[in-house]
Amino acid sequence: MFWTLLLYRKVEKQTFLYALLHYLLIPSVPFFARFFIHFRFSLLEISDTLKACMFDL
Repeated sequence: MFWTLLLYRKVEKQTFLYALLHYLLIPSVPFFARFFIHFRFSLLEISDTLKACMFDL
């Protein structure tokens, strides 16, 4: 299907690139955003825990 789309959109390169961006990147944006937010808050929690442990020492 990908090669069919590539051959079909060979003349209209900008349309093909837009379709590629739309079908590949846009559906995965919420996943990456959720992963990034979760990872960032996890790092903040780890750093707060380390600070608390250092102050306890």
